[in-house]
Amino acid sequence: MHKLCPFCHSWLSTNIFDAHVASHTQKLPDGQMQDHVTVRPEERFAGDIAKEPRWYVHPRCGGVTGMPEEIIRSYMVDPFLYNESSFCTGCHNYVPTAELYWQETNESLQAASYRRKAEFIQKNGLNPQDFVWDALGPARRKSRGGSGVGTIALVALGGLAALFLVGFVVMFAVIAARSQAARRQPAPAPFNAGFPRMGRDFQPVKFPDIPEPNFPKGPDIDKLMRESHEQMEQHLKESQQRQEEFMERLRSDAFGPPGGLPTPPNVGPPAGFSGIEEARKRAEESRQRSRERMDALRERTRSRP
Repeated sequence: MHKLCPFCHSWLSTNIFDAHVASHTQKLPDGQMQDHVTVRPEERFAGDIAKEPRWYVHPRCGGVTGMPEEIIRSYMVDPFLYNESSFCTGCHNYVPTAELYWQETNESLQAASYRRKAEFIQKNGLNPQDFVWDALGPARRKSRGGSGVGTIALVALGGLAALFLVGFVVMFAVIAARSQAARRQPAPAPFNAGFPRMGRDFQPVKFPDIPEPNFPKGPDIDKLMRESHEQMEQHLKESQQRQEEFMERLRSDAFGPPGGLPTPPNVGPPAGFSGIEEARKRAEESRQRSRERMDALRERTRSRP
């Protein structure tokens, strides 16, 4: 039996699969893993990614880290591929994405990840109940169990269904044959031919009414989206407060390039940049666009049948 390696996408025997994967996850001297999980090259996003953010900053340590292109093209086709942590070149360790912010948009990596996941579910018409939701939105897919056990169960169920189908056909044929034979015989007397007739005062037995079953309802998708929107609003307020603190730090200190990486493009002030007020204005516009996208997503979800 063979398995597909999620790092190099090679088919490997099961007896060497674990050791092969361990070689990909070994730590480099800077604390980063040797390789990261991606989708197969032919399945990655093939469009233009010029507008996608590439550099993220960790305000706690001041480090700026670049996101590899193959990872960007991978989570653009499957945003559920990665967990909520990413490597920081300043800390030399993997930190929660809630502490990291895209340098181009000022949006946290965690908020961007949840937004892409919600848009992925709606765009592909997926069932929201197939995913695990937390306070911020869809977190991950639900586990469907082992493929080997599922295959055996499906085969067993298919065999039982085939047996029932054959039995039903045989039973139907026997009933039809007996029905044809019965038509050639004289009709028997009614089963109640010897019973006395019922009087006018006879009342049939009344059976008690059976109450309708009360099945539990599934999760309220509108409520989940509303709570997710409220949590996102709270998260945006906290992000705004952290952004203001971060901008105060920028007045006296600038971020240098990440260790081991070239100087990121457009790290310095862009053309026409007029100072801190201009940066705050752009940050506010970015947050406003995020709110509008969340409101539009909420309206589209409510309008679904």
